[in-house]
Amino acid sequence: NNVCSLRCPLCYLALQSEDTGSLPLERIEGLLEEWAEMGVFQLALGGGEALISPKFAPVVRSARQRGIVPNVTTNGVMISEGLLDQVQGSLGELRLSLNDAVTVKLPMLEAKAALLRARGQRFGFNLIVTRRNLERLPSLLSWAYAQGAGTLDLIRPKPVSGNQRWYEENALSASDGARLGVVL
Repeated sequence: NNVCSLRCPLCYLALQSEDTGSLPLERIEGLLEEWAEMGVFQLALGGGEALISPKFAPVVRSARQRGIVPNVTTNGVMISEGLLDQVQGSLGELRLSLNDAVTVKLPMLEAKAALLRARGQRFGFNLIVTRRNLERLPSLLSWAYAQGAGTLDLIRPKPVSGNQRWYEENALSASDGARLGVVL
């Protein structure tokens, strides 16, 4: 979908206030059937914020029923016991957006990680590596590990219209890239 409950300054998507233009559930079901016949084994769900969509749980269940493992990237705000009940046993990995670890609320993500651990749901984090968080990277990796994350993906900032100022202030320079290599 193309809607989200947050407006992060680093977002590379042009978000809307209403989910216009997304596929109807019937079309998604047809695509899942085609993909299963083709041997597709994994489905990445995102957005915007995938958990906002009323189609999220039905798509996750339908994909799994066809042998496709659905994984989702989310800001985490909408994660709840009720939502997890709807997708129990169907979801592969739930990826929480750590963003740049500056513009997110770490206590909220810690609470969501605790819920996911308690429910036995595999999860990980996506972290955008920036000039502002490069020095904190070792402690952020330790933090993610302490939360029980199965994975942590490091992502570079993406320039798009609407986040140019943020991008210019945060993109890694060549020397930052060299420092990143040393940190890793």
